[in-house]
Amino acid sequence: PEVTFVRVRRLTYLTLILAFLSPAAARSGKAFDAEARVRTSVGNKVTLETPALVFRIAPENGSYGILDKRANVTWSSSPQEPRFGRVTLNVDGTKREFALARCDVSKTDKRLEVTFHPLPDRPQAWLKVTVRGLEDDRTLELTSAVSEELDVERIRLLDDALWTTDTD
Repeated sequence: PEVTFVRVRRLTYLTLILAFLSPAAARSGKAFDAEARVRTSVGNKVTLETPALVFRIAPENGSYGILDKRANVTWSSSPQEPRFGRVTLNVDGTKREFALARCDVSKTDKRLEVTFHPLPDRPQAWLKVTVRGLEDDRTLELTSAVSEELDVERIRLLDDALWTTDTD
């Protein structure tokens, strides 16, 4: 994946482009069809679909799944710790890590806007991730922006998406 960071006017943007997961990777055994597991751990999912991919996120815990329709493989958040990712923030002079879990999701026909509030005592502080399908229909672009109230050290989106089991 290609990752680009740009800091503009105290907003941090992260672009992560996933040119999605080749059928060879899916056949290698490193992929794991976790669709059933995601379905049981997630109740109310919001979906963005392209001709090649289906992206799902659960607002109650940030867990996600990305289905590659051609390979019939779903890549998902860890079932042990469902979340969308992690963010490391400088809070009062100390680096602290927060899970990107519970979120608000708004949907248009071409994108999802996913908003997290990682600091419970600062509801005005937000981290927003936009998920959209690109024109090739095989690529999802994830872009993040943060409010001025957050001092971001690091953002890790879709962490643990390529997890495997001991038997893999």
